[in-house]
Amino acid sequence: HLLSRRQRQMCIRDSFDTAAFPPVIENGIVTINAPLYSDAFALDEIQEIEEIQNIPTGTRTNGLGSSSLLVGHFSLSSYGNSMLFVYNGKPPYLAIHLKDRVVILNGKTPEETRHYHRLLTQAATETERSEAS
Repeated sequence: HLLSRRQRQMCIRDSFDTAAFPPVIENGIVTINAPLYSDAFALDEIQEIEEIQNIPTGTRTNGLGSSSLLVGHFSLSSYGNSMLFVYNGKPPYLAIHLKDRVVILNGKTPEETRHYHRLLTQAATETERSEAS
């Protein structure tokens, strides 16, 4: 049966409401998947991982922006081209600075976000060590 446009929008919204966007690290590549959007980058591309309390102002260029979620491509005032995987209003957020963009993500809780921070920092540090030896 055919779904109305509104029903399709509700299904997409519901898939976001229950989604989690944990970073997955495999073979030196970090992948973040969300419904409709994903991003991947090498650990050695990470220049800095910064914990921030607020998302900078900006515009959505191709993504989803709602009161509860920001997912997709954004242009942010202090970062420029950015990919967001964010539960809006649930700081802290991780700003992962890469050469050509900033990826911002968080978990559903501060503890989950800090777990992502430890995971990414540890993996990036191990990558640096193995490249130095």
